Amino acid sequence: MRRSRRSARGGHHEPGGGRARELVQDYHQEAIKTKSAATYRLARDIYRQYPRHVPAQRGAHGMRFYQAEILYALEEWEAAAEQYGKVADSDPRGPHAQRAAYNAILALEKSVDVAKGRLKKRELADAARIDEGKAKGQ
Repeated sequence: MRRSRRSARGGHHEPGGGRARELVQDYHQEAIKTKSAATYRLARDIYRQYPRHVPAQRGAHGMRFYQAEILYALEEWEAAAEQYGKVADSDPRGPHAQRAAYNAILALEKSVDVAKGRLKKRELADAARIDEGKAKGQ
């Protein structure tokens, strides 16, 4: 699953989190490929560690967006809405801002539906299959 990548700088990983970014991206791709809730949870946990190691790194907005995607796929609506909101707020003209704002609304609607009893909160078993596109009606 993990593969070693070399940067353009003589074979060294980029400073300040390039290896952490590779790791989280690899696990996210593995989660998409396997559609396993257990793998999604592992990717979620790695995403949670990423900002602690490289909080201001270029590209962090994209990483936060993909973290929100994982949270949404795991039906962690409030956490997903929070991360999407941070993406939209921190870079309103950025490449993920419009989609993040829309997805934040979708996640908040799901959260309200759970609170009002219109939607049942599910605890996804590790073996549960996840389809990120289907989760948003795509």
